[in-house]
Amino acid sequence: MAAAARTIDDVVRAFDDENLTIIVPTATWKRPLAAARARRTGGGQPLTVETFTSFAAALCNEAGIVRTRLSTSDADFLLRCAAREEGLSLGTLGVTSRSISRWKAAGHSPRSLEGESERAPSAYMSRLLSDCARLWAAFEEKKRGTAATPIDTLTYAETIVSTLTARDIVVLALDNPTELELLLIEQMFRSEWNVALSTAWSSDTSHLRDVGKVVYERLCKVGATVTCQTEHPPAQRQTCVVMPKHPVDEARRAAAVVLDRLQNGDQLQSMAIVDLGDREAIRLFREVFDSVGITLTTDDTKPLASTRAATTVRAALDVLWYGWRRSDLEHLLYGGLLSDTGTDERALIRVARQHRLEGGKGADGWLQDLHERQAELEQLLESDDDQQRDILPLLRDLRRALNAVTSLRDKLGDSPTICSAHEVVDIIRENIVGRLGIRAAAFALAADADVEGLPCAEREAVLSLDALAERYGALSSLFNDRALPFSEHVTEFWESVVTTQVRIPDSRLDGLAVVTPAEGRLRRYSTIIVPSFREGVLPRPHREPIDDVIDRGRQQRDVRMMVDDIVTMSDVDGVTIISRAIEVDETPTLQSPFQHFVTHNSRAADESLVNIYTVDDVVLYDFETRTSEPRRQQNPDRQFVDVLGVATIETLISKPMGPSALDIAAQCPYKYYASRLLELDESHLVTDRLSALERGVLLHATIRRFFDTVRGHVVENISTSEDLLAARIELSEERRSEYLDILHNHFIELRTKYGTDHLFAPTEFRTYIGTPTRKGLLQRWLELEFKDQANSILRPALFEWPITTTLQTYDVLGNAVEIPVRIRVDRIDVAEHDGKIVIGVIDYKSTQNSVSSRSRILAGEATQMPIYLAAVRQSFADHGIRVEPVSAIYRTIGTSLRSADDPVTKIVLADTATPVLQPSRQWRDDLVNLPIGTQVDELVKTIVPAYTTATRRTYPVRPKPTACRYCSFASLCRIDSWGISP
Repeated sequence: MAAAARTIDDVVRAFDDENLTIIVPTATWKRPLAAARARRTGGGQPLTVETFTSFAAALCNEAGIVRTRLSTSDADFLLRCAAREEGLSLGTLGVTSRSISRWKAAGHSPRSLEGESERAPSAYMSRLLSDCARLWAAFEEKKRGTAATPIDTLTYAETIVSTLTARDIVVLALDNPTELELLLIEQMFRSEWNVALSTAWSSDTSHLRDVGKVVYERLCKVGATVTCQTEHPPAQRQTCVVMPKHPVDEARRAAAVVLDRLQNGDQLQSMAIVDLGDREAIRLFREVFDSVGITLTTDDTKPLASTRAATTVRAALDVLWYGWRRSDLEHLLYGGLLSDTGTDERALIRVARQHRLEGGKGADGWLQDLHERQAELEQLLESDDDQQRDILPLLRDLRRALNAVTSLRDKLGDSPTICSAHEVVDIIRENIVGRLGIRAAAFALAADADVEGLPCAEREAVLSLDALAERYGALSSLFNDRALPFSEHVTEFWESVVTTQVRIPDSRLDGLAVVTPAEGRLRRYSTIIVPSFREGVLPRPHREPIDDVIDRGRQQRDVRMMVDDIVTMSDVDGVTIISRAIEVDETPTLQSPFQHFVTHNSRAADESLVNIYTVDDVVLYDFETRTSEPRRQQNPDRQFVDVLGVATIETLISKPMGPSALDIAAQCPYKYYASRLLELDESHLVTDRLSALERGVLLHATIRRFFDTVRGHVVENISTSEDLLAARIELSEERRSEYLDILHNHFIELRTKYGTDHLFAPTEFRTYIGTPTRKGLLQRWLELEFKDQANSILRPALFEWPITTTLQTYDVLGNAVEIPVRIRVDRIDVAEHDGKIVIGVIDYKSTQNSVSSRSRILAGEATQMPIYLAAVRQSFADHGIRVEPVSAIYRTIGTSLRSADDPVTKIVLADTATPVLQPSRQWRDDLVNLPIGTQVDELVKTIVPAYTTATRRTYPVRPKPTACRYCSFASLCRIDSWGISP
């Protein structure tokens, strides 16, 4: 017989037999059936639940029939082989082995496609149908060659059914049946087998499901009694259509509904979230529900190609394929799932970036380039002992990089050119998965996930990669047993990886269910939440272009099937909540054209439910204590950081600080916590230009060497006032051209450290050296230096001067505060005036955009200059040298010849009683009229709030107005969702 069951509980109740076998479309149906059986019997003997694939394989083994059957990945491999032989492109045709199985089940054949091509509405469609028919015929020919004892599907099904003893079977929700499944069911009906077939038709007979239609026609041919039980949505069902402002609000309000239902006594297992295919929405729901203590339960699959194990294998294959390019090595070593990467591998990438090595010449090319760089640095070290501090770390990194390349070559082997499939399989399984440690890392990651109760598919991914590689070798030796270019092997193997799915083990089985419409077809829920029900989201199964010709209207029927499933999932007195955000990424959304199918024949939901979606401040309930409180921003709690992390944070807090760290703390406590303590800053991409750091180091070193050359010696220590005054440098106007040559020579010599063969190297060279018609930025800087020295008594003395000291100051309550600082001042200028030593500090910047204004300094938002002034004064005082700061200046160098403003001098502090550079406009703040020493003391007080924020071990989300503009941590603090900390 054939019948339609209403729910899974109805199935268990109607077929309460321990000897019963239930056939389900996918493995995800097994768990709800076991739960229904337990509710029915209170435990007892579990039901036998199988998918049709495993059931057919078991019948085949039991009947003793030997027949080679192809898996989906094997069939896809044969299809690609057939396409190559026929000179066809699978990408253009859009045909897969599954689509051919679907066409065959619907009664089509290569010959019928040829007939359709003659009646096609256009020449393009006619050619497409003809190519598909030719491909299908070649595919069938390939399949016939795979069987050791060829046997057609009909004989296969007849033999199984006639050989085995009759038994009781219930087939539930047979989706997209294959030819074998249809023939097996047909033969079971012809024999003495007792088969109950659940066919869930739509309540609208004009939209018969394709599956039901096909099964109905096949069973009527054998005289089976088929009953169709339609189900109209009861009038008691409630439907609520809501439109929150944005997706985050949509997830928060859905969580509020679930918690409200829990408060009213509903069970979590009686509620569900329907997954329409919007993965971003489900991810957002998971985050929000996790934050309120509700776990979302899914038993999902993911593409094998998206797992870390697979991407690591692909990166390793690309390393071999493309001759060890640096980009592929970075992908492998930084993003790969490897078990034994360490300092040597990191040093390799660091050296490659520093010396701008791109690779592409194999492992031997890397060894040759690294040895050349090593010889150059050793030669430079012998000729210039002054650079020992800079060169020794570079040499150490080069040795580590050489070790890394040698180790990787031993593990990966040499890059092959022409090889057999079995050689490629050995490279994948032994060299890449084995020796690189992918297998060990994946199993360790999965074990940790099991302990933490988190989903992880990496173990399954490695096992699947091993199986695919082995199967690729077997099929290649059967159909394509000849040596091919390594690139062709990689492309073919990766095609099978892309089309493979792996299961995501999920140990969170007692949470709120996330189900697709098909998975919830035979289940009933009291509350159903359907997020992202908007135009363009409801998934439409991928169909080939020829489906519009040979199976018109199927796409619309598939979507209607999904909508019918959503309707029938609701219990007789249940509630279906359809929600769509008004806008997504600031783009308005449109209503789904299928919405009226859900709301048809249902009544509006209770007003109390709708109110949860309309109130401005959603209240999320703590369902354990049954109290309610608004969900707001909380301060980060370091109890969630591991023990080693806490110790590291404590060490960082206790160290002396610099201006950049205090500036971040002044902007936002949480930003300081994320960037400085957790070190979550994103690394900068390497480009074909000097990076900001490289440019800064190059220009600072050029200016320092220029002044040391002019002075004739390097000043490394200052012990007395006489030493400080003797360090001053006076530039002579008569030697201006000589100075320019010295400046250019030092720049040319130093820039070789950063590579001169990249794309923009000539442009950068002209920018700083100049052209025959335009002055370079270095000449402009020298001219500005002469101009400023003519208007000030201060003279350059110390460069990149390191200082570690403790500043003494007071907070707003008058309490003494000690601030330990460690800085390196770009430049300290010195002069003697009225019998005392006065100093000024200069900090070099690239452009005016990076210069802090005086107003930000006075507000405590830019701490660099106050720290420099106070630290220099305190450092010299520690050595018995009394100095008075009188000037603080930013001096830009520039990055482009087009800029007419750079270089420029930006004055942020100047003593009006001392002949030093003065601002072009008079300052009008309160500090101007104070003595210069008092001004510095007052400026140091502005640092105290930032220092207190950085060291008090609690970091609220409390940013300054402009701090979030370029912040990369907004997704962590969720300021857009939860606001600032109280």
